[in-house]
Amino acid sequence: MRSSRIFECNYDGTKVEAFSPITDIFNHNHVPNAHYYFNNETQMMTTEVKKENKQINRGEEIFQSYGKKNNGHFFNNYGFFL
Repeated sequence: MRSSRIFECNYDGTKVEAFSPITDIFNHNHVPNAHYYFNNETQMMTTEVKKENKQINRGEEIFQSYGKKNNGHFFNNYGFFL
């Protein structure tokens, strides 16, 4: 789990890796109801819950996508596999 808190993000049009110790609290799903991004204004990683396609009810789990990767990558980097 060497990089479970490192996430790719876009910073001023460039893909970079960012240390984000809270982003990994959300479980992975290929159909997420939230997404993370680097907010240039606040200079912080931000997670937004998507509400446009689906209502998220109180107590419902929030998922984000860790990307389309194989189980070896998921296990080595995040400590889980599908």
